Amino acid sequence: MKELVLRFDLSDIRLSVILFQDAFCIKSQKNSALSLTNLRFLHQHSFFEVFFIKQGAFSVVTEQSTVRGKQSLLIVPPFVNHYTEGTDFEAYAMYFSLEHLQNSPDLLYNEVIQRLSKGITQLPLTEDLFFYIDHIAQGLANKQPAENIQYFLPLLFLDIFSPMKRQGSNPASQIGKRSKHINIIESYISAHYCEELHLSDIADALYLCAKQVSRIIRKEYSCSFSELVTRYRLNAACMLLKHTTISIRKVASNVGFRDRENYFFMLFRKQYGVTPTQYRKNIHQTQLSF
Repeated sequence: MKELVLRFDLSDIRLSVILFQDAFCIKSQKNSALSLTNLRFLHQHSFFEVFFIKQGAFSVVTEQSTVRGKQSLLIVPPFVNHYTEGTDFEAYAMYFSLEHLQNSPDLLYNEVIQRLSKGITQLPLTEDLFFYIDHIAQGLANKQPAENIQYFLPLLFLDIFSPMKRQGSNPASQIGKRSKHINIIESYISAHYCEELHLSDIADALYLCAKQVSRIIRKEYSCSFSELVTRYRLNAACMLLKHTTISIRKVASNVGFRDRENYFFMLFRKQYGVTPTQYRKNIHQTQLSF
């Protein structure tokens, strides 16, 4: 899959946009509901993911909520475990990260970070936005000059970010530049966290030593490798507890705690303050109250 990374500045924001040529346009998936067979679709990123829904019903499902989009755009913030579902839809997707240009007096960065970090952001897909997306898609498909992508991307994000600027906000914490290895690290963990996973496995995939990979993870996530894998597993467990009726033992087994059910209970309670059984009961009671 060809990856195209473009960087440009908007006001006091330096944007890094990641386009995957083969995945820029996505269409309906047959298995839209969460199950053991498509658990692998659960994932998270250290960057923002944006979906432009051209037609049909399209949803982003997280542990906390389901956000449905129709002729709109949805922006998923970093480190949110999620998957997508829908029927008869056509959408476009890309990743981006933000870096603050310290010497610029403009405050657009603070406003954008505050807005995007609150949860999944939903905005209308205007005619201008779709015009930009359409030309970027044609550029990726080599139906138009590649220069069109570099021309339309800044216009696209300027249209997205401009309405977020308002007066009187406080600065938000900075999301720094991501390591060039993070894509591979996140993809590898997403694909293998249900299995026995070792730091050396990712190190081999990156052609780096284990200490180097450990430093990258510590820098990007402020945690160890084992803590990061546990985060993936517990997030996936929450999704299964919420959206399926399989037993707690099967939940533990299918997110990587095979034959370690007691350890799963201990980690889950430490993270969420309740047992997996109580978590599922609380979710069920909340759903019945609506």
